This record gives sequence, C-alpha cells and structure tokens, in this order.
Amino acid sequence: MKQITILQENLSPLVIDDKDNSDIESYVKKLSSIMSSNSVVLLHTTSCSIVVRPSKINSIVVRNVDNKNKPNKIKEEISDVPLKQETELNTQPKIDEEPAQQESEIIEEIITD
Repeated sequence: MKQITILQENLSPLVIDDKDNSDIESYVKKLSSIMSSNSVVLLHTTSCSIVVRPSKINSIVVRNVDNKNKPNKIKEEISDVPLKQETELNTQPKIDEEPAQQESEIIEEIITD
C-alpha cells in the first residue's frame, strides 16, 4: 500500500492512501507526470479521487506502508505520557476569586443606584 502526501502552498498536507502494489519507483514516475501539467489534474487512487492544481504543489512524498503494522500515532503518544506528568498537567493553581467578586459587587452597586 502507498501513502501519498501532497504538500501545497498555504494549505495543510493532504494525505492519501492507495492500495497499489507496484514498485515505488514506477509509481513515483507516474505520479510525477502531474507536476508537468499546466492545468488542473485529476488524481485517482483506490481510496479517493482528487482535483489538484500542479502549480500550487510544492512536493509529493510517496511511502510504502503496511497498513497492518501501521502504528496508531495518537495511541502511542498518549501511552508514552507518564501518569505523574498527567497529574501535574491537570493540577492547576486556583485563581484568586476576589477581583471577580469585587467587580460583580461594583456592577451591582451601579445597577441598584
């Protein structure tokens, strides 16, 4: 399986999967042909079809990916955080409530006068 990442001007990367089994070199050659076009191009993969403007593409990254062994990045990041650190992040100093109370008392005085 291939993972295609299209990096475009002023936009976040577009990541597309394709269940193509061809070698990466020939796949990249076919994909690179869209970069020489001066008009809008249709890119069809097994997961989707997209319309791209080659003049707005900075680069295209193609990777061979085995979806069975593809790590779940979010799960890994969460499991790597120690419990102690999570506790420290959740423990925030309490904000002094007096200024807010004083402000609401002043507003009440103005309204009632």
